[in-house]
Amino acid sequence: MSPTPTSLSTGLRLDPLDDARFAPGHIFASRYRVVNLMGRGAMGEVYRADDLRLGQTVAVKLMSEAIARRHDGLQRLTDEVRLARGIAHPNVCRVYDIGYAEGWHFLSMEYVDGETLASLLRRIGQLPMPKALEMARQLCAGVAAAHARGVLHRDLKPSNIMVDGRGQIRIMDFGLAVAVSADVREVAGTPAYMSPEQLAGGPVTVRSDLYSLGRVLEEILSADVDSRISTTVQACMAADPAERPQSADEVAAALPRADSLVLVDGGIPSPAMVAAAPTAGALAPAAAWTLLAVIIGGSITIARAGGVTVAPSQLPKPPEVLADRAREVLTDTGQKLSAADGAFWWWTAEGDNRVRFTYRESATLLVPANLFRVVTADDPAHDPTRMRMVTLEADGTPSTATPTPQTVWSRRTGGFEAGELLNWIVILIAFITAGILARQNLRAGAGDRSGAWRLSIFVGCGSVLTAALLAHHVPSAVEELTWLLGVSGWSMLWGAFSWLAYISFEPYFRRWWPHALVSWMRVLTGRVLDPLVGRHILIGSCLGVVLCAMVLIQLDAADRNPPRILLQSALGSMRSPAAFGSFVVGAFLNALVLSLGGAAVLVFLRLILRRTWIALIFLFVSTVPMYAAGTSPSDILVTTLVTAVGLTVLLQVGVVAHIAMFIVYRFLTWLPLTLDTGAWYFGQSLIIMLLIGALATYAFLVALGGRPVFGALATS
Repeated sequence: MSPTPTSLSTGLRLDPLDDARFAPGHIFASRYRVVNLMGRGAMGEVYRADDLRLGQTVAVKLMSEAIARRHDGLQRLTDEVRLARGIAHPNVCRVYDIGYAEGWHFLSMEYVDGETLASLLRRIGQLPMPKALEMARQLCAGVAAAHARGVLHRDLKPSNIMVDGRGQIRIMDFGLAVAVSADVREVAGTPAYMSPEQLAGGPVTVRSDLYSLGRVLEEILSADVDSRISTTVQACMAADPAERPQSADEVAAALPRADSLVLVDGGIPSPAMVAAAPTAGALAPAAAWTLLAVIIGGSITIARAGGVTVAPSQLPKPPEVLADRAREVLTDTGQKLSAADGAFWWWTAEGDNRVRFTYRESATLLVPANLFRVVTADDPAHDPTRMRMVTLEADGTPSTATPTPQTVWSRRTGGFEAGELLNWIVILIAFITAGILARQNLRAGAGDRSGAWRLSIFVGCGSVLTAALLAHHVPSAVEELTWLLGVSGWSMLWGAFSWLAYISFEPYFRRWWPHALVSWMRVLTGRVLDPLVGRHILIGSCLGVVLCAMVLIQLDAADRNPPRILLQSALGSMRSPAAFGSFVVGAFLNALVLSLGGAAVLVFLRLILRRTWIALIFLFVSTVPMYAAGTSPSDILVTTLVTAVGLTVLLQVGVVAHIAMFIVYRFLTWLPLTLDTGAWYFGQSLIIMLLIGALATYAFLVALGGRPVFGALATS
């Protein structure tokens, strides 16, 4: 039985009519040439017309002055344009503009060459199941797009849904639409499709639209659909809104498809749809045990080999002992001061792998000028009357070497260098590019604001924690407050940039490679016990161990020292227990930024070069020479393999696996490793091993998805 529209429903029949008020060829509003009358309802008429200014066919919806004065008609027309024009989606009819001419208020909207879903169902009856499922998915996508823009349709029904000549769905007629945040209480819509709370004049919510969606899906889909689909459709029509699905994306996730994340017309699956994708993640116990064994066994083997940074023979004495020895040297040479503050660090010179130790003391507080409050050889500036500095070899003997470590903490004393100027130019370009793309994505309603906020908060807080652990703190409230304000501002800046960058690239990545984001979206929504999350962390951790093993094998085969950048990182973490903690937190941050940064670069290249394979080749060719430790064939080979593995993991496994891979890789290559219990830094090495083991064990247990740890043996 056909539903009867209320007095506030348009009830438009979108079929050509003969009794048109405006004859074909009539020029309306000095712009629109009427083609024919398409429909007439309680609120007005709809004409097909040619927009003479833009040269395209549009639909023009007219409302008379009399109707405009009743039922707040003009306000509804205005609201329809204001709300609907912000929704840009292939499954939503676009609304263009509003105006007044010849005694009629009107709006112009996209012309859809087709028929209403109601007409189609009357004409052919039951749709073929594949086509019905395709339309149901498109309908869910359109409703989700409206909700994402904060719009409730309130009159979703087959007669307000167009099917174009290609069989694509277009949701139209937002005449009763309201903002999600509006507390509207009125009986408005078509009773057969209205939720109980809407019929009772209660407040409407997203779940009110889902009730209407369920009614429409019930008409589209046959009675013998899969039980999961049937259950979801029935849940949409539950009397209690709390028992309905949370979103249209959740409804869409219950609909089977060849690829649940590939939408029509290049549409972008929403974050919720990606997270809800029917992607299984549970590993068989044998596979999980194998990955766990590689991670634990490989880490122990790498540690036994001494890692890829420093060996106990290079650091025979702990820093506290060397600091005492440095004070003795100053006393013996008559340079000892009544020190109020002191600091020390390890370092190596360019081209010299010997590790040296420098100690600075001062009769006043050591307050570096660099943002992160890290004491270096020239920061704070040396004052011979109040400061002393001595350098020792690793065994404690005095050294004549002058510490000149070129690190990010060094204070710039001159003008901009070419390299520094280039860095600022790149940063400026990145900000501008990210801002332009982010604005486009936000206007289109495609940006994952929730995920971006979580990412920015993590980056900001992690940056503050990393800096706080590494900084040289002094007993001065003024200096500490000054430092805190500076670091907080810097952290907020990078948190804000993370938000902006994520909004700029993530929707494109979600469109082109949605499967790589499934576990990432689940992590962002708190589903950290999902088997797919555990599976990807386990795979990524295993590959991180493999990559480190490749680097170690290359160094051993070539009988070479580790790259200076890795050695400096390990020595920096050995300044103090707090500095070690800073580098541990930094490993997580670095892996996150590296993975998401790689994804962003790939997206930007894909936008410029238009083809994924061309973008991958360009990124691959430019990355290998940039990160190769040298020019030897083994350097090129290892960097090539690492780059190939990284790109493959990013796109074929997922972002979470890529992040886990580099977390473990950073643990094994940034920080000192040894199994020599006599080494003074054995405790730090043990912490690294325990962190890797804990991460792997968590991933192992989660990846099993509730299966017995020992598989069939546990049930026999």
